[in-house]
Amino acid sequence: MNANLKKFLYYFLPVLLIVISLVSIVNRCIWLDEVYSMKLVKHPFWELIQLDARDVHPPLYYIVLRCGFLSLGKFIDPLYVGKFVSLIPYIILVIIGFTHIKKVYGTKISFLFNILVMGMPKMLLYSTEIRMYSLGMLFVTCAFLQIHSIIDNEKANVKNYVLLALFSTLASYTHYFSCASAIVIYAEIFILWLIRKNVKEIGKLIASGILVVILYIPWLSVFFKQATKVSDDYWIGPVSLSSIKGDIGFLFRANNIALRIIICIIFVIGIVGIHKCEKKNRENALCGIGVWAGTLALGIILSIIIRPVFVSRYVMGAAACMWLGIAIGISQIDLKKYKRFELAVPAIVTVICMLNSTDYLCREMREKRNLEVCLSEIDQYTGKDRIILSDYLHLNGVFSYYHPEANNVLYEESLSELAKDIYSDCRLTQIEDLSEVHNY
Repeated sequence: MNANLKKFLYYFLPVLLIVISLVSIVNRCIWLDEVYSMKLVKHPFWELIQLDARDVHPPLYYIVLRCGFLSLGKFIDPLYVGKFVSLIPYIILVIIGFTHIKKVYGTKISFLFNILVMGMPKMLLYSTEIRMYSLGMLFVTCAFLQIHSIIDNEKANVKNYVLLALFSTLASYTHYFSCASAIVIYAEIFILWLIRKNVKEIGKLIASGILVVILYIPWLSVFFKQATKVSDDYWIGPVSLSSIKGDIGFLFRANNIALRIIICIIFVIGIVGIHKCEKKNRENALCGIGVWAGTLALGIILSIIIRPVFVSRYVMGAAACMWLGIAIGISQIDLKKYKRFELAVPAIVTVICMLNSTDYLCREMREKRNLEVCLSEIDQYTGKDRIILSDYLHLNGVFSYYHPEANNVLYEESLSELAKDIYSDCRLTQIEDLSEVHNY
């Protein structure tokens, strides 16, 4: 292949995938958790933090989202702003792929990383969901990228330990299972230094971990209160063999069964390729996959020992680390002696990612059309003197976003004091007896 064409495709294809996610932002279809994010960030910063402290998440994502709303919300539909804020971490990851990962691992791995991050099924879905998963993934990945500089030197630079601490802290302030992923990264570095019997570097690592704890002190008391609340009562269902299977397969779950099988084959090819890597790259690749596997294991173990606290999407923080490990492995599948097939594996990965992206965009546009039809049907019945009544909070919560002027009435399902405070800008109420509904 012509060198200029290679260079063009190297930059063009990842950017094309970003554009596909950018186009999907026009889909106004959202679910309850996204509405929750949109409602929460309407409150002033300090009130936002106080409300979030009563929930089960750390506050950094909501602070970032409110900054996005304050910056762009006056000019652009807030819903589009929320989706774009989630896409920004992906754009930064691709820039990191073009720069840092290219410098450390080479052009081929850089390209594969960018394509996998932007083109795999769940990566696409969470690139525009108005939740904290993409931001957590960015911070976890930046923390993980310190492994190369730390482990590949017998005397690691203190700067990398500091960066490891800072990015781990940011991940911990974004989502608790991003914090779990950061803990796994620390554990991996500790094990590698233990194998090498480098006590001095273990000391630096422990100091880095202490720095994380110090930086997290302002939120620790809130974390313990939230943990107590979760241990008493939480919405997540019990752990089962089926749920564990779903957790493991989550990142490979495409809409099309054929694509799903091929993605699993790509994963296996990456694992096989890792064994052909030189020692440094092999350690880095295994650690990348280990962040994903370790986060899964922590979530499942905590759910068995304490109570169910883990759902499949919580692994998103570790997703880019896992795909980096697979990208390193795939790069080692060498078919140069078969000249016609030299670029076969990267080409197949690229085609699959493009097919995934096309399928994703078609689904998003289909959902957009369905929503428009749905809302146009309902619009004729809504207004200030109308009532939208259901026994399902998800439905009323979402309608409270599309129709804040209507009376959104929740029947027989409890509405917490926190929900009442967060949805204070719309007419969302709760009743226990249908006779309470008048003039409907």
